[in-house]
Amino acid sequence: MAEGLAFLGLDLPFPPGSTRKPRLSAWALLDADRRLVAIEDALTDDDILALAASHHPRAIAIDAPLSCPRDPQAPYRAGERELLRRGIRLYPSGRNTFIRPLVGRGICLKAALEGEGHTVLEVYPYACFAVLMGCLPDKKARRAGREQRRDALAKQGISLEEGRSHHLLDAAVAAYTAYRWAAGEGSAVGDPDEGRIVLPAPALKDKYLKYGVQRSEAPLPGV
Repeated sequence: MAEGLAFLGLDLPFPPGSTRKPRLSAWALLDADRRLVAIEDALTDDDILALAASHHPRAIAIDAPLSCPRDPQAPYRAGERELLRRGIRLYPSGRNTFIRPLVGRGICLKAALEGEGHTVLEVYPYACFAVLMGCLPDKKARRAGREQRRDALAKQGISLEEGRSHHLLDAAVAAYTAYRWAAGEGSAVGDPDEGRIVLPAPALKDKYLKYGVQRSEAPLPGV
């Protein structure tokens, strides 16, 4: 594959040695025609660096917080507060968060990749799927939630066979978000100096509701 024509998506887990059950990273590689070149779930951080060096992706999208709030006492960054305002829930990246080991891993991996000259983006797959679907997907641990995500990707021309884990679905939408961003068809929320979260659409809805729930319209005057 020609240099700069691939987009790498990573679903980064908690690092080894943390209190969470360890697992390997899931990754997906998308070419310039939105075809999945590879999708796997067997990567250490060293493997990620080697993969990036081998494929020279145009952008790498990582599913993990890649920075901390500017205010060390704040639970959320500006981008996270913006997603919350739009109805998209997430874990805080700041003070007293239980995902601190993941945040630390993400920050270190970003620094290592950028040190090798790669463009690194932060993504949040739940928000990415919400943007693609126009609503909040069901929980990814449920079959219905995984099928909603698989269908959302299929509508963008990215086909994954049934039964793929939600980690691989997250990696695939991360790669697709990198693709949209590079094409000038994405957007980002947050403060550039604090860390921005990239999304796969140029504009966002003001509020995202649960799957199958429609916003009730205010009655017309006199009705």
